[in-house]
Amino acid sequence: MKDETNNTGIRMFKRYAAITTSAKILSHVLATDIDIAKIRDYFIDYHGHTVSERSLADKAIEVITQFVAQNRGKFSDDTALKNMIENHGLIALKDDYIEVKIIASVFKDMLIENHFQDVNNVVNALRDKGFIESDHDRITTKRTVKDDNGKKQSLVFYHLKLDSEYASIFGLTKDAEPIKAEINLDNKKILESWKKQNDDLIDF
Repeated sequence: MKDETNNTGIRMFKRYAAITTSAKILSHVLATDIDIAKIRDYFIDYHGHTVSERSLADKAIEVITQFVAQNRGKFSDDTALKNMIENHGLIALKDDYIEVKIIASVFKDMLIENHFQDVNNVVNALRDKGFIESDHDRITTKRTVKDDNGKKQSLVFYHLKLDSEYASIFGLTKDAEPIKAEINLDNKKILESWKKQNDDLIDF
């Protein structure tokens, strides 16, 4: 815990200290033996399994977002991978998030290059925070995709959900709704005008 550099973790240390100090004061005032060591051990365990894990997920999702931005051209915008050799996966803008499916091998290499020690720990932390989705009882998603020639290939992806605020950075936009022309034939003026124009054509 002495090596903690995350702001959330540091703030939690102050709370731990306040609670521990309060316990010491209460023990003195009530002349009651409160096991301060157990309280301290509890906080250490709690911090290791919650705050540190959340920090891991936050750090990982930041690295992933930067990776996608830097390699945007290698993520296809639709269901077909463009250039299977260089492609990193698929990307799409959903209603309230950005869906990114990164090929498993690319995802693992990215984490290793950014000095994450255990891929599974990162994936579990991301899944616990809702940043990653997977098939039942699996940490990955297996899908059949098509290349430029329509050839099908089975690939394993990590299915990630990024904040939709990055849509403009990734060049993603929602398709505009088609404009539907409304024709109201009950409108007498429009109907009379239409008749007049056609009468003129007939006379010509």
